[in-house]
Formats: sequence, C-alpha cells, structure tokens
Amino acid sequence: MERLFHLIDIAVTHKLWAPIKIAKNAPPLSYLAFADDLILFVEASLEKVDIIKTCMDLFCKSSGMKVSEEKTNVFFSKNVGWVVNSEISSKLGYQRTDNLGKYLGVNLHHSRVNKRTLSSVMEKINNKLNQWKMKHLSFPGRLTLTVEMP
Repeated sequence: MERLFHLIDIAVTHKLWAPIKIAKNAPPLSYLAFADDLILFVEASLEKVDIIKTCMDLFCKSSGMKVSEEKTNVFFSKNVGWVVNSEISSKLGYQRTDNLGKYLGVNLHHSRVNKRTLSSVMEKINNKLNQWKMKHLSFPGRLTLTVEMP
C-alpha cells in the first residue's frame, strides 16, 4: 500500500490530485487506510478521474493486486451536482453510493455527529462492561456495585 500512497503523494505534490480539507485549519486529506480498506479523497472533477485511474493502474501493475469492482463505491459530497456524480461514476466504472455503511460496527456519517448518533455504541460498551463486572467481581463487589448504581 505504501507504493500507492507514494504515487498519490507525488500527484498531490505536482498539483494533479486535489485533496480535500475537512476544516479550515486542517491538513489536506487524500487517503485513509484501514486493515483491508482504503478511502480516497479527491476533488470531484472529470480531470481528476484520469489521475485516480492512473495511480490505481500503476499500483495494480506493480503490486499484482487489483481493485474489487463489486466492493468499490464512489461517495460524493452533497455539494456535487447529480450530472457530475453520474459522469465521474461511469468514467471510474464504480457504483455511486449515498450510504457509507459501517466500519467496525460504527456507522460512517457524512453529517454532524451528536450524542444520539453514538448512543448505540455507548449501549454496546455499557453492556460489555456490565458483563465483565458480573464475571470478574466477587459477590460482595457486585452487591456494592448494585447499591451504588442509580
């Protein structure tokens, strides 16, 4: 994957790849890599599609890997028009999506995250903690915990 990141960094340096900024003072963002997943960030324009394809093709040729077309989706900001969405999606050859789905059980959002958004995560954590407390605390400890909890 380092090869791909190096190719993207070269394209960014030569101002061929336009990364996004998630905040005014934030550094530009061109990719995020997870275990087996990769998210690319680039300005939504037809000119950038050729750069993306070139970087991906060079990486695939040098590494022997290939992009899974079934698992690959394109997500656009709400500021990008429908016509541009369609043209870029078809030129890339990947499906467009409006739902980023989940990663490690947490919904990936493209809007502001608030307390209610993460309530399911907090519920799961609390359930795990309660199970752990029941398994690892002595009877007097559980009794004390029960009395002290609201």
